[in-house]
Amino acid sequence: MEKQLTDHWNLSELVITQHRAYLELNRNPSAHVVDNLTKFATNILEPLRVLNNSPLHANSGYRCKELNHAVGGADNSQHICGAVNKQVEAAADIIDAKNGNLRLFELIRASKLPFDQLITECPNANGVPAWIHISWNPTRNRRMVLKAKITGRRPDGAPLFSYESL
Repeated sequence: MEKQLTDHWNLSELVITQHRAYLELNRNPSAHVVDNLTKFATNILEPLRVLNNSPLHANSGYRCKELNHAVGGADNSQHICGAVNKQVEAAADIIDAKNGNLRLFELIRASKLPFDQLITECPNANGVPAWIHISWNPTRNRRMVLKAKITGRRPDGAPLFSYESL
């Protein structure tokens, strides 16, 4: 689990979860998922870390299918990292504790990074996102920019999200 993916990103950072019930399930990604996370870190996270010139923290990267469902993730979420559909793709929710998430969002948006989706997630009344979602797919980088907010809860308690194009 201590596999170094790039100079600044380790596999353990991208499989950690705050949802203890899924911790062990999530810590055993397939070789395909690890390969996708390595490509994602190489093409998105490492260049972003260098561009940002300060550390970033992933609060969610790879999610096993069960964890993804528990947090309200879409069935085709790129957080699953191709584990189900065997595509080359990945996603992470990241935080910049030093410079702030709004600055990070604008930095990514203005960059030339080949992201698929960039989402400002759960912004507060001042527009400051709780975290930034960024995803990557080497054959489909749409540079889609969205804002997500929680609009309700499923019967099992998982959040329901709505999305707006920015």
